[in-house]
Amino acid sequence: MIKNIMMCLLLCLLITGCNKDEKYKPELNDVIPIELQSKVFDILTTDVNDYDKTYAFLSNTDQTVTLNISNLQGPTGGVNSALRTEVKTNNGRLIELDDVALNNTVWADIELVTGETLIITLSTYGTFRDDFYEFEIEILPNTDNGLIVNEDTFEPNDTNNIATNINLNSKISTELLIGSLDQSDVFKVDLQAGITYSLLVTNSQGPSSSTIGGLRFLLTDANNNPVIADFDMKQAMSSNLQFTPRSSGFHYLRISSPPSTIYQNEYYSYEFAIWEPRALWDNPFSGDDFEPNETNALAYEIDVSQILNSQLTQGADDYLDSYALEIFPGTKYKISITASDGPNRSALSNLRFMVTDDSGGFFFAPEQSIYVSQTKTIELTTNIEQVAIIKLYYVPTSGHELDFHAYSMVAEVI
Repeated sequence: MIKNIMMCLLLCLLITGCNKDEKYKPELNDVIPIELQSKVFDILTTDVNDYDKTYAFLSNTDQTVTLNISNLQGPTGGVNSALRTEVKTNNGRLIELDDVALNNTVWADIELVTGETLIITLSTYGTFRDDFYEFEIEILPNTDNGLIVNEDTFEPNDTNNIATNINLNSKISTELLIGSLDQSDVFKVDLQAGITYSLLVTNSQGPSSSTIGGLRFLLTDANNNPVIADFDMKQAMSSNLQFTPRSSGFHYLRISSPPSTIYQNEYYSYEFAIWEPRALWDNPFSGDDFEPNETNALAYEIDVSQILNSQLTQGADDYLDSYALEIFPGTKYKISITASDGPNRSALSNLRFMVTDDSGGFFFAPEQSIYVSQTKTIELTTNIEQVAIIKLYYVPTSGHELDFHAYSMVAEVI
């Protein structure tokens, strides 16, 4: 009964309009009402009377909704064969939305006030007007305002308005499905200004021929300002980045298949986590095998004379280990590193290490490589009390992205 009343009210408002401008009032028979999170599958045929259809959503409260339209079937003639979109409100406000090419989805977050009606007209045009089109249209509520989400896939989560809430220090594993309906994922996390966080991401599966077509990542603040410039990664690659937000509040991480490339709409499997600095953890010495320790902010603190045995494991997410050693003026230190196991194909496959200060701007020791069974020793001193960051890593080469390296290390006062 309530559903029928709402539909009648919507149609009445569309007839009378919220103002007197006739050009914004579709005829009663032309309007197809849409409800929140109710997918509509429809077609446009070759019939001259079936070149366009109009849909409408009446907002019963002040809210931001997400409109998505997918072109599932139609001609492939480029821009002239795209599904045309025209979106406006009953009071004449125009909403900018791209036309929808075949096997693509367009999204828009739209603010509506109570009683405002969103009117969406989809049509064919150009040289391919007399072709058959199949499409999907849906309007979704905000993540925190009743959005129904698949707990396994986090879907739908394609825009900021419907982003998935995530916690810090928690690894997320998910995927982008092949096809036009899952081109991006967006995750929302609450961050504090002035704190240096670490973003660890891995592209586990997807196209592997070029980073130009790799899985794309972009972190922005609530005003859509980039906090980390967008980057992409091919299959079996990972990236470990530090960033410091300028403002506190929600930030948005978008992961997407690369638009306008042959890899758009491909399948991708990936994982990521946003970590607080290890110093802010309740137990900074927690973690499995000193992990995560890919960045300076996550470096695992070691003591003088502590013998450390660890490894860079087989897998795309463990190319780098970082350790922090507090050093003091007037004292000389010796760091000894042994490559105990790993590939021995060439110098390119060697374990590598370097030692910097915690800002990464000063080098106590530049990059050096270590053959298997070889030990290298460096000495360092300092004029001020500070932290030295010891990085052990390898450079993935084509066909050998999953190499294994075991090592031991000890720092001593001499």
